[in-house]
Amino acid sequence: MDPIIFTPRLKLTLVTKAERGSPELEWFHELRSNEKATWWSIYGQAKSIEDTEKVMKGYLLTNEGEENTYRVAYAVHKVLESMSGSVEGEPQPAEQGKKSTEFVGLVTLTSLDAGSLALPEDLTLPTAAATTTLTVELAYLFLPIGWGGLAMPGRRSEGLAVPARDPSPHKPSEDDEDTEMGDTSEADQEALNRANKRKSESPHKARPAPALESDTESVIEVAVGRRARKPSQKVRENQATQEELQGTSQSEVLAVLQELNKRMIAMEKEEEAYRARANELEEAHKGEVKKLENLVKTLQLDIASLKEASPYWGQSLESGN
Repeated sequence: MDPIIFTPRLKLTLVTKAERGSPELEWFHELRSNEKATWWSIYGQAKSIEDTEKVMKGYLLTNEGEENTYRVAYAVHKVLESMSGSVEGEPQPAEQGKKSTEFVGLVTLTSLDAGSLALPEDLTLPTAAATTTLTVELAYLFLPIGWGGLAMPGRRSEGLAVPARDPSPHKPSEDDEDTEMGDTSEADQEALNRANKRKSESPHKARPAPALESDTESVIEVAVGRRARKPSQKVRENQATQEELQGTSQSEVLAVLQELNKRMIAMEKEEEAYRARANELEEAHKGEVKKLENLVKTLQLDIASLKEASPYWGQSLESGN
């Protein structure tokens, strides 16, 4: 790949490494930490330089000997003094490199792996073709100062004319459309027609974009092949975390239920003991009452016997003797 590519409005610089303290890492962190620029990014906004380094590892080639791996990253700078009369895609004069520029975004071309998003069915190739083909992904991410028509010339500068699977939510201005889209190739136009046809035939309406719209990492697929892929590492980590939390929650609930069950069993045993004691007291009370009744009957019998034995019993009582 060319180390530097010029268009009438852009300067694209090939990035092979982004070390601490380098301007490349500063560019990327400025981009990755911008809230509006990363509004649609699947990685989200970078909160630290470490977050930016982690994301950039997927864009930069770390091992030249990696098999079936293709990673190209271009830092995009806007030329503040555009060359008039230049034709996009043609070599630019040496003076173009001396003009002032401003960093506005990033364009990447990478081969898909297990950490990439799944392709739609219409771009998925048979498994048998995985050994002879390579699927790559073209993506771009721009700061708000670069919104308004810079993504398309940056994309065309890499010699790729492919339809976007998920178009960018922001619409270029009319001036940008006139200056940048006027030289659209037949392949671009045909791809655009197909995309518009699919959109018009779709039963689903487009979802309205948020107020903070951006030209962020709208993924453009080059369907030259596909290997079988697993869910991304981030998705697997989220699933593992959710399963862990779910397992912890279930174990806590189970422990509480077990404790409640133990308490209920203990209360039932105490209730049985109270009932047994009440029954014992009731039986004992019945026994005492029975004894008293028997004693009364015995006394009554004794009194009756005394009356019969003494003929003067009644007289003595009457006379007071």
